[in-house]
Amino acid sequence: MDAIGFASSLISLVQLTYDIVLYLKDVKDAPQDRLAIYSELTSLQNLLVILKNRVEQSQAGDPWLDSVRALGIAGGPLERFRGDLELLASKLQKVDGMKKVRQMLTWKFTKEEVMSILVGIERTKSYISLALQNDHL
Repeated sequence: MDAIGFASSLISLVQLTYDIVLYLKDVKDAPQDRLAIYSELTSLQNLLVILKNRVEQSQAGDPWLDSVRALGIAGGPLERFRGDLELLASKLQKVDGMKKVRQMLTWKFTKEEVMSILVGIERTKSYISLALQNDHL
């Protein structure tokens, strides 16, 4: 995957993360789980933006870029994260009318699902942080 394709993949992840963060911000009376997911996603979103910017500024043949591309391989960390986000988004789909009011008042996740989401987010943050640190070396 070239740098432009990788950067566009990162852009779509940033947008999906942003959409979920907006929804989580709107949910009323959700448990502390909502706040934990919201907090973790916003910090990961910032890392994704930094990574996207560094990828866009990198030179072709840059060894750092080659190692970062490993994050985006099939079945890799970013693909798994995208799957987690899509699952999260599917449970948070926006609706209209009275269903919207009910949805804003309802939290749809079990403790186990929340823990799985948080572990996945933390794992992705670790991979991206390591990649960004590797750039400094």
